[in-house]
Amino acid sequence: IIRSWCIMFNNIATTTLATFTIDYIFIGKKSDLPNPLYTVSFDKNGGTGTTSNEANQPPFPPERYEAGTLNMCGIIGLGAGIDFVSRYGEKINENEYELTADLRADLAEYGITVYDKEFNFTPVTSFNLSDVTPAEVDERLRAAGICVRSGLHCASLAHRTLGTHEKGTVRVSIGAFNTRRDINALLRVVKNI
Repeated sequence: IIRSWCIMFNNIATTTLATFTIDYIFIGKKSDLPNPLYTVSFDKNGGTGTTSNEANQPPFPPERYEAGTLNMCGIIGLGAGIDFVSRYGEKINENEYELTADLRADLAEYGITVYDKEFNFTPVTSFNLSDVTPAEVDERLRAAGICVRSGLHCASLAHRTLGTHEKGTVRVSIGAFNTRRDINALLRVVKNI
């Protein structure tokens, strides 16, 4: 049922613009969309998609028109996620924060620049190695089966504030199912770069 809902809602989208609504159905690849698709300007938009170093929506289709499209699969998944976190949230929180504190301390012990070591309210850690780009670190970790993000993370202004706008950072997000073993595996790879 969820799979059929996702197909239906991904093919029927409604975008609200100011005081009127555009309903459209498009089945096909994004590259098949006419260019320009519409000449519409949005009162509100968010996210930067393919142009992470910019604070505004991209000026080109189809990304220009994606702000506001409902993600029904995401909404259904969110409901299931809320149920899960309602049941196990306290254990998840304890595990994430303990692993994040350990990761930050271990990275700092190796002399690695950790940018958010004083922000204790989120299980996310951004770091850089002095002589290696974040993209290279990402590639090495990915080759070892460890998923991280590198770059500007759709947060251009945050990186300008940190002084990392030129190359970005490596970002590690600790989740509900991570263990100390995962942290040790990441540290082994980073130590050998």
